[in-house]
Amino acid sequence: MAAKSNNESGEEDFWGQLQAYVRMYPPRRPRVFRDHSDPLNEYTDEEFRMRIRLDKRSVIELLNRVGVDLEHTSNRLGVLAPVHQLLIALRFYASGSFQVCRWMII
Repeated sequence: MAAKSNNESGEEDFWGQLQAYVRMYPPRRPRVFRDHSDPLNEYTDEEFRMRIRLDKRSVIELLNRVGVDLEHTSNRLGVLAPVHQLLIALRFYASGSFQVCRWMII
């Protein structure tokens, strides 16, 4: 049997290291982007009340009172709309934790 050249053993080392890397760091799951553009219409009245602990009419009234103060002057990416800011805050007040706010994250 002929001895392997340095090039062949180097390739085997490379492929072995690559396989070890793939086992250590599996491919990421694809990111899922959900459309939460209108959360007031996305949920039924009962679902909304269970999540926020207020009815939609009360949230709309609150939004009318504080919405102007929540608006951003820039249109940069990542700026949350006033309705989303208010609902995230109300959800936090209702549950006492941000951990359950995954349903609102944009």
